Amino acid sequence: MKVFGLLIFSALYFGQINWEIEVVDTVINSPTGYEFQNSLIVDTVGLPHIVYNKRGYSELIYTTKMNNNWSRETIDSGLFYACPSIASDKNGRLHCSYYQVVGQSAYLTYVYRDSTRWVKFTVDSIFGILTNWWFSSYFRTEIEIDTCGYPGIAYVSWNPLDSLFYIKYIHYNGLDWDSSVVEYDTVWAGHLVPSDWSVNLEINSHNRPLIAFHQIYSGPGNDTIKLGIWSDSLQAWVVEPVLCNPYGGASISLVLNNQDYPYIAHGVDVGLYCTWWDGAAWQSEYTGIDIGWLEIRLSLALDSMSRPHIFYHPYGPVKYCYKDTIWNDCGRVDSTLDNLGDINLLLNSAGQPLVLFRFGDWDSVTQSNYNGIKYAKGTFVGIEENDSKYLLHDTGLKIEIYPSVADVVLNIGYATSVSGDIEIAIYDASGRMIKAIKQDRCLPGKYQKVVDTTDLPTGVYFVVLNQDDEKVSKKFLLIK
Repeated sequence: MKVFGLLIFSALYFGQINWEIEVVDTVINSPTGYEFQNSLIVDTVGLPHIVYNKRGYSELIYTTKMNNNWSRETIDSGLFYACPSIASDKNGRLHCSYYQVVGQSAYLTYVYRDSTRWVKFTVDSIFGILTNWWFSSYFRTEIEIDTCGYPGIAYVSWNPLDSLFYIKYIHYNGLDWDSSVVEYDTVWAGHLVPSDWSVNLEINSHNRPLIAFHQIYSGPGNDTIKLGIWSDSLQAWVVEPVLCNPYGGASISLVLNNQDYPYIAHGVDVGLYCTWWDGAAWQSEYTGIDIGWLEIRLSLALDSMSRPHIFYHPYGPVKYCYKDTIWNDCGRVDSTLDNLGDINLLLNSAGQPLVLFRFGDWDSVTQSNYNGIKYAKGTFVGIEENDSKYLLHDTGLKIEIYPSVADVVLNIGYATSVSGDIEIAIYDASGRMIKAIKQDRCLPGKYQKVVDTTDLPTGVYFVVLNQDDEKVSKKFLLIK
């Protein structure tokens, strides 16, 4: 199965997205290689808002784009700041969470932006485990805003009294902060190294928080992806294993679809996987992409049709993939080799991917190293697969093709509920018509067409059905 997937995606490895990339900030001769932890949100008008740390973790910066320039504000400075996360409420107010280290103690910190300044609160003690940049590069805080406009934060805490790590959730209820323990880790107790990594938080439409995390070596030779859901009836967290797999790596990414069902991007062995709840059971799928399991980062987003898009990096350049009928490997977003650090992916209202990532390189002229963060907007090239159920109104226009991976013969089934002129054609991935199949007037009904593809080279194609300016399309892969 994995070998076949690799064959398919080697054929798919071409530019399907055009990226507009710009540098947000850069530091020359930075004191450490692990700079620029970052977090991204986009507001209702498409304006990006970014929070990041720099200068050896001694500055926490907020930036947004105004008049085509990046304007910057300092949220905090002079201490050690790690794992920032940013969110926005329905009124557009910005909220951030991060760790702050003072001497040998660390604190979970929350700030919000009023009309003139950032207002700061310390909401929990974490102790001194985060003073090492290596720990802070794997820990996370994640902040989300509920439907009442109140913040909730998922994070990892260490208790020196019992030498245990705790995954915790803290939520503002309008008067005070409520704190709860999602799970505590006894696997590596006393080792000063947590086995619970990469906490991811989502708050569903009923204001119930969900936290996904990756527990490393929680069983004999197995890592476990777990999901915690707050139970109002039990007034406690219910934590269940989602998937047990060997050597999955630390990084995962959680999002909810429009039915509040969780989707999780993660690694299995060295492969990139997507796992989701379909309402009855967990489903898991290999993307056909191998990413390794050390130093990887993942960021998952769902489009309006609940199709997964994953921005990821193995050890090297950041890359992008997405699924419609099949998984599409879009290759590199940026050619910079040193991308270690946080990455972020969002989709705007037009379905365009917006990404944020760290970069690093060497300037041969000045003989100095530099690193920073880049922001990029992607535009899909060619035809995008769609389906009749996503049209603005139901015309009864439908199309099916099989097999989806073809070699010579392609079967096309199509249907319409109204009389009218029908056009069927095959297009390549750039949007260029390759073969006209049928142009005729059709009565309401179902039809079948068999197409010989021997004159077409290996590649990705779309069959497009057009009637009265309504279009539906299906993708297929041709392998010769």
